[in-house]
Amino acid sequence: ISSVWQQTFHKAREALPKHDSDWQVTAQPNWSLTVRTDSDTANTIQSAYFFFQEPQSLSYSAQQVFTPSVQGFDLQLVPADSTAVLKNLNGVLKVFYADGSSEGIMTSGEVDLTAGQYQVITGSAAKVSSTGIIWMLFFAFIGGLILNLMPCVFPVLSIKILSVVQHYQEDSTKLLRHGVLFSIGVVTTFLALAAALIVLRAGGEQIGWGFQLQSPKVVFALAVLFWLLALNLFGVFEMGTSLAGLQWSGSKTSENVQAFMSGFLATIVATPCTAPFMGTALGFALTQPAWVGLSVFGCLGMGMALPYLLLCVFPDLLRWVPKPGPWMIRMKQFLGVLLIATVLWLCWVLNQQLAYLGVIKLTAVFWMTGLACWIIGYWAIPSKDAPIRTRARIVASVIFIAAFAVGIKQIDSAPMRESSQQETEGVWQPYSDARLQAELAQGRRVFVDFTAAWCLSCQVNERLALDKPKVLEKFESLGVVLLKADWTNQDEEITQALDRLGRNSIPVYALYDPRTPENPKLLPELLTQKIVLEALEPLN
Repeated sequence: ISSVWQQTFHKAREALPKHDSDWQVTAQPNWSLTVRTDSDTANTIQSAYFFFQEPQSLSYSAQQVFTPSVQGFDLQLVPADSTAVLKNLNGVLKVFYADGSSEGIMTSGEVDLTAGQYQVITGSAAKVSSTGIIWMLFFAFIGGLILNLMPCVFPVLSIKILSVVQHYQEDSTKLLRHGVLFSIGVVTTFLALAAALIVLRAGGEQIGWGFQLQSPKVVFALAVLFWLLALNLFGVFEMGTSLAGLQWSGSKTSENVQAFMSGFLATIVATPCTAPFMGTALGFALTQPAWVGLSVFGCLGMGMALPYLLLCVFPDLLRWVPKPGPWMIRMKQFLGVLLIATVLWLCWVLNQQLAYLGVIKLTAVFWMTGLACWIIGYWAIPSKDAPIRTRARIVASVIFIAAFAVGIKQIDSAPMRESSQQETEGVWQPYSDARLQAELAQGRRVFVDFTAAWCLSCQVNERLALDKPKVLEKFESLGVVLLKADWTNQDEEITQALDRLGRNSIPVYALYDPRTPENPKLLPELLTQKIVLEALEPLN
């Protein structure tokens, strides 16, 4: 930008309403706003005015009475319809200062009709009552529990449970230590992901839960990791289980590291899934101060770790499980098959993220890593002489590093697929804010599927509920426009649309009515045909 225009652009940006504010805004049943800020700022505020996103909601000819206080001010609004019920406060609060300056504060959020006063989310640093925080912590904990049953986590958790079955008759202290360290690994990894997410969003990045899977390199690394785990379960090699932390071997220190790393791994593979209750909790967490957001993510991790921790604390719960024997080998091999399926799915995700993917080169990568594992499994075993083991490890390492480098180079050379290029099927059309607003302006109802190729829950919902003939016929008979917001790659427009819905994770399903476009109906994270049809029933 030319230096002549830089100052003009800077002033224009400064005049825009702020999305980030630590002001606390609540609404009373009588349409009165209560705004709280620090006392120094409150002393400089001379007046204020609230602009609703829906102009017809307020009577703008009526005066909005400003009443200052020590920690902020009150502002009395006058609704256009005296019988109207306050449902949300989506709009801009403009504040005028004693020095003649002014600023706008963006407000958005649904009101809570169950309380004596209504909480409104203000920017990204809203404050809520302690009761609201406790409920969200509870939702996060329940969501973490349910997460163990999701297809992302179940194979890895099953391997961990097999290790408990194998060792549950050992020293109870050792078993307890393993369970505690696994839980610490889960919670720590959730907190680390949350911290990264909060910091990046504070820096202006438009991202949400699962943001790391929007990187093809991360998806590729996960595919290679699952491939190695599958080969390990098939018995191709034994060395390296400590890296995955899925089984116990070696010294006490090694076992402790394995237990922690298994918690890390379980959390990483959980990121493509969003369990019931998680969406609400995560959306809440990322609109709150950092300590609240980290607390929510910590409760999510504790919920996910609890079942395994209970098994380690009370191993007698596994008495009904058959004693260790050949069945465990067959079970491990079956879980290996599930992990191979996961590898294929991740390769499909890569194909959705990249405009071009060399399948032959990618196949060669997995062949080379498989060869490296076979060399380790055959030549680096304890029965071989030390020089042979050393040479085998060196050769295997060179092959593995070369294979991984080939894969990364293949990804770097492939351009990212644009959101507008994402494929849609049948009656589904690509999402855009302009398309949504245009359809609503024409008086059409719109159903938006916020999805991603790496979101397993999304894929299951689409195949078992949304793309079924009976459901599609119902959409067509009601004239509902179907839009698919594909979040496979990073997309600021879709992230902002999720933010407006109070969500930062997927799947999200929003049914928009042109009569109340600001208040779409949100469906659950897990869908069935019955749930979708029941949601559409009021539209008849």
